[in-house]
Amino acid sequence: MDLESIIRLRLSAEAAHALVRQPPIRGWLTGRPRSRRQAATYYDTADEALRNGGIALSVKAGDRQRTQIAASDTVRVSSVLAAGAGPDLARIRDADLRARALHLVSGASMAPVFQTDVKIRAYPLAIEGVPVEMTLGVGQISALDTVDGFVEVEFRAADRMAAYNVAEALAATVPVLVERRDFIARGYALAHGRHAQAALAQDVTLDGAWNARRGFTAVLRNCLDQFAANEGAFAAGGGSEAIHQLRVAIRRMRAAFSAFSSVLPPDETADFRADLQWLQQIFGPLRDWDVFCNETLATFRSALPNHGELRALASEARAARGQALISAREALTSVRDGLFQVRLERWLEKEAGGEGPRLAAFAANALAKRDRKLRRAGKGLDGSAPDRLHDIRIAAKKARYAAEFFRDLFGGKATRKYLRALRRIQDGLGAMNDANMARRLMNEIRPGDREMAALLDGWFAARIVASRSDVNALWRKFERAPRYWED
Repeated sequence: MDLESIIRLRLSAEAAHALVRQPPIRGWLTGRPRSRRQAATYYDTADEALRNGGIALSVKAGDRQRTQIAASDTVRVSSVLAAGAGPDLARIRDADLRARALHLVSGASMAPVFQTDVKIRAYPLAIEGVPVEMTLGVGQISALDTVDGFVEVEFRAADRMAAYNVAEALAATVPVLVERRDFIARGYALAHGRHAQAALAQDVTLDGAWNARRGFTAVLRNCLDQFAANEGAFAAGGGSEAIHQLRVAIRRMRAAFSAFSSVLPPDETADFRADLQWLQQIFGPLRDWDVFCNETLATFRSALPNHGELRALASEARAARGQALISAREALTSVRDGLFQVRLERWLEKEAGGEGPRLAAFAANALAKRDRKLRRAGKGLDGSAPDRLHDIRIAAKKARYAAEFFRDLFGGKATRKYLRALRRIQDGLGAMNDANMARRLMNEIRPGDREMAALLDGWFAARIVASRSDVNALWRKFERAPRYWED
């Protein structure tokens, strides 16, 4: 039976130990598990010619022989090597794959890039008569003296929805994380020293001829890639940047659901929106405390280094930040978070073939809508109250995310100019928001301290006045930015 890998979930060692005793899994077992150990070394040239050409080359060591495996997106073949022998492209048994590999390497020497060592147990399941293979892997990937240990379960099936059914049942029982990268991507990341690092948002590749639902799927998967990367960095102890980028990823997902709302069924998206709002409510305060502790108070204390009450305030703020950090870690190790991710993956699998208007026309309308809302919100900016400025900032953020989502469809100098104007407005309003947020956070930890409130208010007021002047100038530049989608 040719089974396709559908979804891979990370879980704790404790959950893995009790995996087959979980009620939904136990009821679907149809036979005894098969066990094996898989240790392999992956090879490439110094400039990673094979990887860049879409080919993975590995060698598995055995007692009497070595097995070379060459794989692309469509072909996977193995060949036997002599004991102790290194990789040999000439022994790739598929003629086309062999020719591609030889051309890519072009005589360059190959060397080990990373190693994998995994103990695997494959369990046969059947859900409503449909076979599903559940594979539990416990092992590690190593490169550059760095080791990524993992425990994960993978589901394979000819019927994709059957595999998602099993994955969802498991995610409803124990906390899991969706692992969006395979061994190859994770191994190369380790080889580059990119182990659990904060990840910025990447550009989205789109085609204007797609329908809007397919465009939404591409955009949201791009957001999920950023979310998963920063989730891993945060779980590994990543600092303020991982927290910041994780919140950005959550906001981008919310912005994607909002930008495409006219072509998405509300009854199917309501739960996802609620889960994203929940995550935002967890990571928003944590990021606010980060800014307050590491930027606002740090700057203020550098100006008044001998102020004892500021030192005490900083200590209290760090304690509040610690509580927010605990809440965030609990959220990302909860059943709710894992179940949200699995259900979203399953829904996106169905959404990939969805319908809707042509993406290019839809994007132009969506950009025009966001732009109109922002310009309407920005009228009378000079005299706007703080809560009104916050509304303008949110409108600018939504317009910016939409412009970034659809940038691949328009490109050009005008697009870059528009985005640059939006970023500058958002940054200017963000400085004002940080000052207002600092007031609120200070009142949380020192609600009755009028002397400290007066001291900080004077500094906050100066920042707000300076930022307001900058924002007014930036807004005038934005008003002159071309509406490039109208071309």
